[in-house]
Amino acid sequence: GSDSTLDHAIRGTPEECAAQLQPHVDSGVERIVLIPYHYEPEQVELIANEVIPRLAL
Repeated sequence: GSDSTLDHAIRGTPEECAAQLQPHVDSGVERIVLIPYHYEPEQVELIANEVIPRLAL
């Protein structure tokens, strides 16, 4: 991928990812599409179980 893609990627621990996503949620967006770096069930489960619950929706 390009450097600009990496610059805009949501990455880090579940806490860090939630902190990066929260401003988007706060701005009123209705949908966010998350594309895991590796298409593995574990990553999707981690997002669902550890990142999304940390967001103030």
